[in-house]
Amino acid sequence: MKKSIIIIFILFANFIIAQNCKTDGFVDWETEVEILLYQQPDEKGILIDKFTNDLENENILVFSIIGRTTDFFKVNISRAMDEEDNIGWIKKSKYLQTYSRNYGGDAFVIFSLPDTSSNKTIINEYISVPLIIIDCKENWTELYFKIKEKEYAGWVNKDNMLCPNPYTTCN
Repeated sequence: MKKSIIIIFILFANFIIAQNCKTDGFVDWETEVEILLYQQPDEKGILIDKFTNDLENENILVFSIIGRTTDFFKVNISRAMDEEDNIGWIKKSKYLQTYSRNYGGDAFVIFSLPDTSSNKTIINEYISVPLIIIDCKENWTELYFKIKEKEYAGWVNKDNMLCPNPYTTCN
């Protein structure tokens, strides 16, 4: 019985950790917030390192999300001008961001679910504010942002409309 419970726990833990997710972003380049990198998705676990943006040298933290749990992203994180890769888990937060790249009147389409057949919201103006990364699933990224006091939240196919570059807006 004990052995069965352990096997079920291991399978469940692997399911939670192994959620497929691929998106890129940067840490809010206007702050020196400390990003903690953990060995496992647990704030009580082993801390690998601490990172902040180097605002003086404009060397901003960038990351690739390669997995997720409910509260954490598994990332490869480094400063943009450094070549050191750091892989681990960071807590989801409002400081994890990306930009849109809907230039020249391109529509920015947000879906209610990570599926093109779900309800959608179309924004027909350029979005210049950073977009907060809430979650991701495969090639979809869930975002939250405000334009002129109106709040938006939903899913975007990351290959089409996102720019994870803190230095340019990919135009």
